[in-house]
Amino acid sequence: LPAAAAAAAAEAPKLNLVVMSATIDSDAFTTYFSGCSLRPPDADGPRAAPALQVGSRCHEVKGFGIHELLEHLAPLGPPAVTVEGPNGPITPGAAGGAGSASASGAAGAGAGAAAKLHPSLYGMCEFLLRLLVEGTLLPVLPELPAGVAASGSVLVFLPGYAEIEECMKTLQRAGLAEAGLIIMPLHSLQEGDEQQATLLKAPPGLRKVILATNIAESSITVADVSVVIDFGLEKLP
Repeated sequence: LPAAAAAAAAEAPKLNLVVMSATIDSDAFTTYFSGCSLRPPDADGPRAAPALQVGSRCHEVKGFGIHELLEHLAPLGPPAVTVEGPNGPITPGAAGGAGSASASGAAGAGAGAAAKLHPSLYGMCEFLLRLLVEGTLLPVLPELPAGVAASGSVLVFLPGYAEIEECMKTLQRAGLAEAGLIIMPLHSLQEGDEQQATLLKAPPGLRKVILATNIAESSITVADVSVVIDFGLEKLP
């Protein structure tokens, strides 16, 4: 690719290379840049700019919802969690089937209220990470894809900066940093070099835990992640 770019630049000194998101409408762009192709135009007019297809690898992913996860973890004694939704808090796995209303905070959550992250979920995150360090999390989860690295990094999706800070405090108080975990925040308020640090490979014997907003879902790729904990919330403008 560098050699081809150099050759093209020598032939067309004004050639500009635009590097951007892969989610663009390529047909619209090739049509817009008609006439910019280095090939001679057709008799019918300028050629559409060529579009190059680059292959990629797909990785199988196995997901577990909170109710299913608690069912598989029941023998290990998971902590009770509360999920706050638009119709009030529910406690997954409690008596009453898929979830039951929680007395704690129920009066303050009415229909139509915005969902928010309940503090009990930080404790659940700590529990999952501790099991992962101990090597007891992956063995109890069924039908995992082959090749899931037990020592890979963990990506934790949180809705915003405040939740990242609170989750980090919970994990630090639990002593997980001393258990071989490097706890790293990742959000849009950071400097570029701080964001770049999350992409570097962890030192031998250590594992990265990246507490991130959806910037890690749409803007960058963390290559060595094997486990994702997604709280399912995001902050919108």
